Amino acid sequence: MLYRYSEVFRTLLAAADLALVGAAWMGAYALRFDAGIPAPLGRPPAMEYAWALLLIGPLYYGLFRSHGLYEPRRMDSALGEAGAVVRATAVGILVLAAATFFLRSYYYSRMVIGFFAVLAPIGVIGLRSTIRMALRAARRRGFNLRYVLLVGSGSLAEMVARRIQARSDAGLEIVGVVSD
Repeated sequence: MLYRYSEVFRTLLAAADLALVGAAWMGAYALRFDAGIPAPLGRPPAMEYAWALLLIGPLYYGLFRSHGLYEPRRMDSALGEAGAVVRATAVGILVLAAATFFLRSYYYSRMVIGFFAVLAPIGVIGLRSTIRMALRAARRRGFNLRYVLLVGSGSLAEMVARRIQARSDAGLEIVGVVSD
């Protein structure tokens, strides 16, 4: 039953990530062409940029997935997750820049890509930080807990137990220890 809810949570998180990435792309377009920055070649139609989302959406979903952003990260720090988001978006920007170079049918503004390179990770990190804080608050109230049975003894088992107890915000509770 818990696995089913985790799949729903991952699906909702992926949908929110992709919505934010899409909003960052279109926001970068609006920032570039609606903020009064001179555009010597004129303003391109917004639909040309909206069509790019057909490449950007699956690209970023695959990158976020390959960087482990849809796996449980209870014991990871917020900084570790933010680093994974930045790495994934940096690779996405490189792929996007390469694709725009090789697709000669239409040229995308480098400034839009630059704004997108800043807006996308900020939006995704902000969303994930908010979710992380909400999950920590829920775990402090006794929700979304996972129970751990330690198997083993000695210094390694003690180290694992101390690490779990030191990260109370991870929502892991040791219910017992089994050793010989």
